[in-house]
Amino acid sequence: MYSKSKWNLSKVPCPPCIKTKGFMVAPESYTERIRAKETEPFLELPHWDDSSLFKPIASRIRKDHKVAGLTISLIHKTKVHVKHETRMHFSEVPRSVSLDSHAILSKESFYLLDASKDWRTARNPFVVGRPNIRLYCGVRLMSSKNEPIGILAVFDTWARTSRSESMVRDLQAAAKEIMKKLNTPYEQILRDRKHLENPTRANTATSEVDEGLKQLSLKLGRATSRVCPVTVFEKDGSGNPYSQNNHFTSVFAEENEDTKSKCLNNTQKKTLFRMMSKVRDMRKASELMCETIAASFKADFVFIMEIRSAELYSIDSEYFPKGVTKIDTELFKYAHKLVKNKRAPEGADKISTRVLGTHGATYTTVKADHDLFMKAFSSDFGVHYTNAKRSTKFNSGIIMPFYRYNSKLVKKSSKNSNPNVVEVYLRAGGYLVGVMLESTERGQYSPSSVSKIFDHMSLLRKIYIA
Repeated sequence: MYSKSKWNLSKVPCPPCIKTKGFMVAPESYTERIRAKETEPFLELPHWDDSSLFKPIASRIRKDHKVAGLTISLIHKTKVHVKHETRMHFSEVPRSVSLDSHAILSKESFYLLDASKDWRTARNPFVVGRPNIRLYCGVRLMSSKNEPIGILAVFDTWARTSRSESMVRDLQAAAKEIMKKLNTPYEQILRDRKHLENPTRANTATSEVDEGLKQLSLKLGRATSRVCPVTVFEKDGSGNPYSQNNHFTSVFAEENEDTKSKCLNNTQKKTLFRMMSKVRDMRKASELMCETIAASFKADFVFIMEIRSAELYSIDSEYFPKGVTKIDTELFKYAHKLVKNKRAPEGADKISTRVLGTHGATYTTVKADHDLFMKAFSSDFGVHYTNAKRSTKFNSGIIMPFYRYNSKLVKKSSKNSNPNVVEVYLRAGGYLVGVMLESTERGQYSPSSVSKIFDHMSLLRKIYIA
């Protein structure tokens, strides 16, 4: 749910299953492949070398809202590319430690009054070390196809006690202004700028400056540390970035290693991605994934299934739009008014499942299992299953969702006897993975194992589902 980019994530309660609080690696977006493709054309635009395009925006926001730093970044694959910055002093940081990687998933804004007190960021390297972020507010840079490609963010070393809605509005307006500049060909920007200047004076001044810079470059070499506090020149003119810009060393190494241990590393992800991509069939890929998870986590039985449900609800007719038969649940502002129809006739609620892959045993779902599957599917992080009586073949494990379709409210076709009430079906669906054991002695899977299982399933989702 965190990665669907449909909710504001500024305030999110810490799940009880997370024991090590203070540092959370943000997951990839649900539409990461599409989002990454949208980002690529913006990475090497000539606009970024012209700081005069962004300095007025940065200065205005910093002055109006009294913040120490500002960044404009693009997020692509495993890196956050800081394209314009004040007080950050990094041109590139790992996505795993950047606060921007949370902001890219947050609708409207990602606003932390005090990052040192949020369970996701309290022990983040940029919070416990330089630039010692306390206040953080980031808004998304949106492409023409409405995909978030980067973040405009401000930060300060002093925490705040209340939100500034005017700052959010100004950042959102500035983000649109930045995207307008980036979507304008740079040659057009230069022509417009030249038209506004005095041609004779501009050409003379430019010529003198260019000649001066040329002579200085011959003496010193090429500046290579663009955003470092001290500019360093390389005599060979290679322009290669120095290690202080190219490699980020966490000031909180122990926590960073702990975080890495809970996720698949890049090599593992690439190997698994190649393996899954070669199959080219959802069912065969699911079988292969089940086999991989069983081997990796010493499980006796693994299954992957699709689940769909239609549950009957009621709502006062004044809250349901007239003339509408279907509506996206997440966009329905009166969703909290829905009441589960407890007196619905038997069979009114419908649940169907489709097993896509198994390993360790053959499996056909039965109706008695549906309640457990729905409980797991409706939860945020899945459910741990334990049968203390050990009366079944598989007596412990975890069942967790790894993808959900957008749920819909569909108006019941038959007329309701009460004209003041509308009956609707809440139609939902998605995918579950179950990792089961015959014994109960091993106890519950650790948060680290759960995270790695989800990493496996995220790769399957990216290739074959969304």
